[in-house]
Amino acid sequence: MTENKTFNSRFIVWMVILLAGLGLGIWGVVTTFLSGLQTWGIGDEVPWGIVTASYVFFVAASAGCITVSLGHALGIKGFDLIIKRGVFLAIITMIAGGLLIVMHVGNPVNLWRLITAPNFGSPLGWLVIFYLLYLILLIIDFYLIHKKDFVKARIFGILAPLSAITVHSTLGSVFGFASVRHYYGGAFAPVYFIVIAVVIGTALLLFVTNLHYKFNSKSMSSEMRSVIVSLGKFLGIAIGVLAIFVIWKNLTGLSNPDPSTVKAYQYMLAGPGAWWYWILAIGLGLLAPLILIINRNTRTPNGIMLASGLSIIGMLAARFDFTIGGQVIPIFEDLQHIQQPWADYAATFTEVSIVVLAFSLTALLYTWGSRKLALEEVAEHV
Repeated sequence: MTENKTFNSRFIVWMVILLAGLGLGIWGVVTTFLSGLQTWGIGDEVPWGIVTASYVFFVAASAGCITVSLGHALGIKGFDLIIKRGVFLAIITMIAGGLLIVMHVGNPVNLWRLITAPNFGSPLGWLVIFYLLYLILLIIDFYLIHKKDFVKARIFGILAPLSAITVHSTLGSVFGFASVRHYYGGAFAPVYFIVIAVVIGTALLLFVTNLHYKFNSKSMSSEMRSVIVSLGKFLGIAIGVLAIFVIWKNLTGLSNPDPSTVKAYQYMLAGPGAWWYWILAIGLGLLAPLILIINRNTRTPNGIMLASGLSIIGMLAARFDFTIGGQVIPIFEDLQHIQQPWADYAATFTEVSIVVLAFSLTALLYTWGSRKLALEEVAEHV
């Protein structure tokens, strides 16, 4: 997390933590490749677990981080201070998401088949294409910013966010078009996913930027403080919009004529998943950050850092809630071996280790980038 070229004690501790996370994750990868997905807690009734939920989180983070590129392309003052870090975060979170999806297909060969022979009648087939296109646009955008070719960078600063919207709305359709999983929201899901992406990406960018200054014991310029506060206000608005979506999603779900859909919402709102949903997803993910941002006394870089950190934790929990909530109602209720009234899922240590790998890899790539790519560099005064 530092651009300081010296290896101080904090940096050494930081690297030890990251390398330990990488080691644990590599163990999970090897275990999965040698023994297969039976080492995971997923099955026929719950095929998507914590790895899928984390994949959604990372793709959302990438799509949200790139919104700063659009702001820079449109000439919004101050975004030149944060554009390079935002695009780099979008790239590395997309790489982490790609790692998780490779692990979920169980074998890299299976992913290669998705790339070389996509099913154009399936949202997943289009997702693979849009995913690769988006990653290519991100890399080009970052390269142009790094080389200070701002005229071309502005063009890709528009193309990349548009591609991000396509990626994340298509990912939403993968969930939404699962006709037997009404909890995912149907046609409502793509728009819902875009709003979530804005919240997660903005929160991540704000948290990492603030943490960078604190980790390096550097003072923040008045111009950067202004950008942080402005983005914090934007995060507050995005959280407010997301809260409205959440309210309507729950109301429409509870009034759905399909009994299984109602049972899924009851599971999350008042059943076994309620404590996780209300405390983490709603409390930490929406209410606490919104209160911190609305209050003028806490709408400071420190307060916004706390708000964005809480939002990240809550949104990660919410992705888990969303992913599992759509699968808790067994599809084949007449089969005796299926647990009733809820389908059962518990993440295994192997799954958790792979998620740890994704976070450790993201942090390690950011640490390398912050030391080698001048992410704090002012791109351009607009």
